[in-house]
Amino acid sequence: MRLFDGDIRLRAHAEADEAIVILWVSQLSPPAFNTEETTLATPGSTDTNIVTTGCKSDWQSWLVDESIRRTVITTFMLKGVYSFLKLGYDSPTNLNVCFTAQAALWNAQSVIGWCRAQDKTERHEIWVTRWDEAIAKAKPVDLEELGVLIMTMLWGPEAPQTWLGEDITLEFELERA
Repeated sequence: MRLFDGDIRLRAHAEADEAIVILWVSQLSPPAFNTEETTLATPGSTDTNIVTTGCKSDWQSWLVDESIRRTVITTFMLKGVYSFLKLGYDSPTNLNVCFTAQAALWNAQSVIGWCRAQDKTERHEIWVTRWDEAIAKAKPVDLEELGVLIMTMLWGPEAPQTWLGEDITLEFELERA
């Protein structure tokens, strides 16, 4: 988190490392997704696509795939927030990435818990570029930390508090935002 450090040298080093981090994220290997078609950003491009096809029932494969998707989203989200704070604007990345917005699946502690959660809950694949459309199908209890962070980044701090309701707002400590 050197980007937000008070030491200007550490921030400068972090900014210099940005291209490497973006390259690493862009080179996450397609086999890690276990999909028929996966495309990530080409070096120097601001377009990023992750398309997953096929349904997996294997918890560990899903967990690795979901972790990779969340890493890509978090990296580009951090890049965008930092650019906005530093420059007052962000050059948006075409971030065609989805993640599973289902707290019960992401928080499962075992394959048994994951299978139960899969049977009992609706799976919401949320595409960041179609947030408003996708989130309309979800309920506040479906979201976990990443979903709440993305919602707050896109809608500002007040709208998520209204959408989530008081109990979940307190759970994620949004009343401090």
